[in-house]
Amino acid sequence: MLCVSAVALASILGTPWSSSRALAAESAPAPKATNASCALVTKAEAEAILGEPLDDLTSPLEHSCDYGHKPDRPHLFMTELRTGLTKSSFESQTQNAAKATGAKLKPAPGYGEQAVWIGTSQIVVLQHGKAFSVRPDKKVAPAKLDAFLRKALGRL
Repeated sequence: MLCVSAVALASILGTPWSSSRALAAESAPAPKATNASCALVTKAEAEAILGEPLDDLTSPLEHSCDYGHKPDRPHLFMTELRTGLTKSSFESQTQNAAKATGAKLKPAPGYGEQAVWIGTSQIVVLQHGKAFSVRPDKKVAPAKLDAFLRKALGRL
């Protein structure tokens, strides 16, 4: 379902919003990260937050950043969305994404201007007309995810 949801989100939102490890694995070897998504939280910051060393950050998809990709370690995948979103367009797009993927929306208060979980595996945050999506794996503790989200929000 992750592959379907990533593709559905990208088509609904008209953005490169896709964060499935499966999609990343299907693409060519990922180049080292040099995009704006990886600038939101640096490798050193992510290592400090997760408490573990990471491989070099990669960008398997445009506007994405893959933080750690070893199966035995915590993993976060972040995608920065296009700018120019309003609260109304953010709500509409996240509702459409949830509907297309069969997931429920759950508000995530305390992050940015607005934030929602789409299902249980992806949080999307709106701040200053920009939005980003983070897919943590189950090895990422809630406190570490919170620190990661707050570090990214501080740079938007």
